[in-house]
Amino acid sequence: MSFPFVFNPVTGLNDTTQFPDDDPQIRVHLQNLLNQARDFINTDVQNQLNLIPYNSTYRQAIINGNFDIWQRGTSFSFPANTSVNPYTADRWFITKTWGDALTVTRQPFTVAQSEVPNNPKFFIRGTYISGTGKSMNIVQKIEGLPFLGKNVTISFWAKSNTVNPINILLGQVYSGSQQDSMLTQSVSTTTSWKQYTLTFTLPSGSGMTVDDNLANTSLIFQGGFTNANDYIDIAQVQMNIGSIALPFIPKSYAEELRNCQRYYYRLGSDNGAWTKFGNGMCITSGTAYILINFLSKMRVAPTMNNSSGFCLMSSSGSALSVTGIVVDSISDSYCTLNVTSSGLTVGNATMLSSYNSTSSWIEFISEL
Repeated sequence: MSFPFVFNPVTGLNDTTQFPDDDPQIRVHLQNLLNQARDFINTDVQNQLNLIPYNSTYRQAIINGNFDIWQRGTSFSFPANTSVNPYTADRWFITKTWGDALTVTRQPFTVAQSEVPNNPKFFIRGTYISGTGKSMNIVQKIEGLPFLGKNVTISFWAKSNTVNPINILLGQVYSGSQQDSMLTQSVSTTTSWKQYTLTFTLPSGSGMTVDDNLANTSLIFQGGFTNANDYIDIAQVQMNIGSIALPFIPKSYAEELRNCQRYYYRLGSDNGAWTKFGNGMCITSGTAYILINFLSKMRVAPTMNNSSGFCLMSSSGSALSVTGIVVDSISDSYCTLNVTSSGLTVGNATMLSSYNSTSSWIEFISEL
């Protein structure tokens, strides 16, 4: 290379730079040019990532990262030494030390607050009550292994009532007997909302046997606590491909609910004491078949649970008390229930309804 020489940067960067024969600041000039090149490359990468469709797994692998959907309820208690359903906000579940007592609640953002962008409505709060473990895992299992051998970036907002550590763990499960060691990074929260960004490189999975029904990528927020009633708050969780955190783009409530209903579908009478759950036909004087079609195709044929407080509506409009509900047949798209009652007329149409109750429900579970 001979001096002087001229560097012509890419359009949009600084003006042409010329190095004289005896410039004593040549290292400074070269460093400036390298910085320009770095910034250009980073900007180009960001622009390319922004072209990924917003509903792609590569753009956002987390379902319900904005914590908008809470089909199971909005407040949960996890007593010490007791097994309970660990799911809270849709797609998010809790694990803990057996002897610890914890609560998880949906918390509202103040309207027009400016700390966390995009005007989110809710965040999740995990509170430590008692016990010696003093920790809580907030977990989401992402279906499949979309990031084998790739860099992924996790971004989220968090705060706590005091300075608390949060370990962020990420790992891939291939089958019931094969999984990666969890990758771990840590942050320390404060009493103010702050965004955290972490990049992980996931293993390639070479040599592993994959069970498509069990394979998942697990994200864990592991909160540590010191005193009773310590808590951590988490909002706007995102996982995208690459080493740069993309801007968080909230999905509509309808779209996020539809995504959640692939794994959990709940029908409830919260909005009416005589809510209709499904239609069917009376097969005998004591049995009716009721069909329920799922709004979204579920991951696999789900399991079904139900409360009490149901009736069958007769052709005359009378409410006939239900004494039992079991699954007759079920797939990833529909369920036929065998419902027992009395006083039915064979061949007549009927409807399954809540029996003057606002707390009746049927749930279908297809979680990983």
